Amino acid sequence: MANVPNSNYVLNPALYGKDIDINNSEILTKPNINGYIIWVMKIWKDSEYRNEALIEAFQEDFAEWTTEIFDVADKLLLRDLRDHLRKNGVFIECKPGIKYAKQLENILKQDVNHNWTEQEIEYVSNRGIFNSRFNPKMYPRQNSPEEIIGIQESQCIGEIHPQAPEKLIKEREFISHFVKKENQKNFDPVPENSYCESRRPGWRLSNQSSQKPKFENPQTPDRKPTN
Repeated sequence: MANVPNSNYVLNPALYGKDIDINNSEILTKPNINGYIIWVMKIWKDSEYRNEALIEAFQEDFAEWTTEIFDVADKLLLRDLRDHLRKNGVFIECKPGIKYAKQLENILKQDVNHNWTEQEIEYVSNRGIFNSRFNPKMYPRQNSPEEIIGIQESQCIGEIHPQAPEKLIKEREFISHFVKKENQKNFDPVPENSYCESRRPGWRLSNQSSQKPKFENPQTPDRKPTN
């Protein structure tokens, strides 16, 4: 038999630490519902469930519970249950006018995985502890493999040339861009001197005018043989 904890809420010591048959309406009393909620919350805390593990445990332990069943428990206990879930990484949509019991029933229907937005994280963080890996203040975001490679390359360049790592990086990018551009030019079927003509209008005219005209060598008159 599980040890019955001291609680501010009324509970049934005889059924504490036992599952509840929600199909038996005679068992669905405030002391029994309170005791069950307190018991499973203690298990979660001892196991340090968070995020996906916590919502999975909630959906299993309260499977097929309805708003009416949750509503039997003390309202403040339902708030404690909701707040425990939320501050440990379970997304709960909070809108004015929605009862605690209804909020808890909605969690049973939602996906295990949730992509937290910055606004949602800020909302929970401003209301107390947000003990979740989605909290960037407690668990900084990990870099992707591509970002890690880029950081390592920058560190290597900085170790070799600590005075000017940024300059070397820019030079490397410039060379890469120049090589790519030259490769594209080599594969373009352009006639000779077309690059100069397209970039320097009048190139052919100025180039031709600067050249000296070529004259054929004048024919020398035949010399008479000398005696």
